[in-house]
Amino acid sequence: MLPGTTSQLPTVFTSWKEISCYLGKSIRTLQRWERDYGLPVLRPNGKSLGVVSASRDELDNWWTSRWSHNQELQSANEEIQSGNEELQSTNEELQTSKEELESANEELHTVNDEMQRRNDMLTQLNNDLTNLLNSVSLPLVMVGPDLSVRRFTPQAAKALGLTSSDIGRPLSRPRLKVNVADLEQMMLDVMAEVRPKQGRVRISAGQWFDLRLTPYRTADNRIDGVVLSIPSLDYLETPDPVRSVTKPKAARAKKSKGKKKVGKG
Repeated sequence: MLPGTTSQLPTVFTSWKEISCYLGKSIRTLQRWERDYGLPVLRPNGKSLGVVSASRDELDNWWTSRWSHNQELQSANEEIQSGNEELQSTNEELQTSKEELESANEELHTVNDEMQRRNDMLTQLNNDLTNLLNSVSLPLVMVGPDLSVRRFTPQAAKALGLTSSDIGRPLSRPRLKVNVADLEQMMLDVMAEVRPKQGRVRISAGQWFDLRLTPYRTADNRIDGVVLSIPSLDYLETPDPVRSVTKPKAARAKKSKGKKKVGKG
């Protein structure tokens, strides 16, 4: 029921005051509604603003239509407001995700920098080790726990007949110049007993030398292979160490015998 509606009211209103009483709004508001929203008010014979007329049925229809329109606008406004809230929530989630991605990106940059630093360190250590092995004048061979060749010095390549293709292969696979029947078992014993072994071996050319086997110990005190080394290359220059020791004695004895013969004459 419209504001001010009663069964005694006329069907046509002839002044702003009557319309104002019927609709329950101020005259100023009604005039604004007429201007902005098409309030059905008639001005007979083009008279001034003060002379108006309006049908009660037309006012009721306009009011009902206006009220329905307002309800639709309000519903639409509520939907828009709800959509704005959802967009705001989505925006906050996106902002949170963006911050998380930025944080993860910073962590990745930090990890990448650390990995690059460690790679540089590993490269430097590898260069140092390579130069160290190349500078060592002794034959050295580093063997892994599976008895495969890891590294060796140029002197070891010369003395034992190793080549770069032997890296990663078991030490028993290459045709070494060394004649050691139980070399593989000796290396296994060194790792198992965690103590060095040393012995004299002969290469294929008949030369003798000392072979020393020591456990390969890591920084965290794990045994991870064996290091083969030849402490001295002196024997490589002499086919038989016993002959090299006895030869000077035989020479001295022969010389002394010659002198005796000269004295007798």
